[in-house]
Order: sequence, then structure tokens, then C-alpha cells
Amino acid sequence: MLFLLASLRIGHVSSEVLTIESDTDFEAVVLQDPACWVVLFTSATRPEKVEPAVAAFHELEQRVGEDLRFGIADVDKVKAVSSEFNVRKRMVPRFLAFKSRARQADVLALGGSEMGAATLHDLLKDVFAENERATHVCQKKILAIGAGGPDEL
Repeated sequence: MLFLLASLRIGHVSSEVLTIESDTDFEAVVLQDPACWVVLFTSATRPEKVEPAVAAFHELEQRVGEDLRFGIADVDKVKAVSSEFNVRKRMVPRFLAFKSRARQADVLALGGSEMGAATLHDLLKDVFAENERATHVCQKKILAIGAGGPDEL
């Protein structure tokens, strides 16, 4: 129900890429969802920097299909989230992978390579390789503290 309410407040960028309009929406849709998410952080004030990344992101969504969830968030609209995950306007475009239930994300480091969909697709295969799939959808890991057994201190 919460997902349905949140999705009504979110504008669609394409058939599967969601534009996340607020911190509340980000919390409800990305962080509370058991599925894995890739979020592209952008800034409306830096279109020359983000347009190639947005185009690659849409192409990437078409390649990956329903395995992952995709969202785009403007740092000026999700200020608290941007601060929490250390995304600044000067850093956009920035791709973050949400692959666990913990409030943490992995920065998808492109290492100076071009931001093409093929490069991103190869990177995502590695980033989400250990996540389980349920009905062909990548599921966030649940991190357990002290699950290592009696040897762990």
C-alpha cells in the first residue's frame, strides 16, 4: 500500500525509470523496497553534465529489464537523501546502487570510462552478482550482525 501511494506521487521518466520528487518518496520507494535499486542523481542546473548520463540510464533500463529498479533524483529535490549519501551538486551525475536493506549505497565508479549503457550494464552485473533473485527481480541483502558463528568477536 505504501509503495502504491508513493508511486502516485512520483513522475515517470519512461516506462520503468521513476523520477523521485522528494525525500519522502525516496524513503518510501527506494529504501523501503525489498528490490535492488540503481539511482541516478542529477541536477536541473547542470543539464550539460547530466543529459548523456540520463540517456545512458534509459538505455540501460531497457537492457536490464525487470531485474533492477531504476530511479532518477535531482539533488535539489532530495536534499536530505543527497546529504545522507554524500551526493553534492558538483558530483552529478552520480550513480548509486542500493543492494542491501541497510541505509547504505555503493557508488558506481566508472573509472574515467565513458558513461555508456554497455559500460554501466557490465558494472551492474558485478555489483549485484551476489544478490538473490525472487521472481526474476534482484532482492536487497539483509545484513546480519554476528552471523559469523562463535569465532566472531
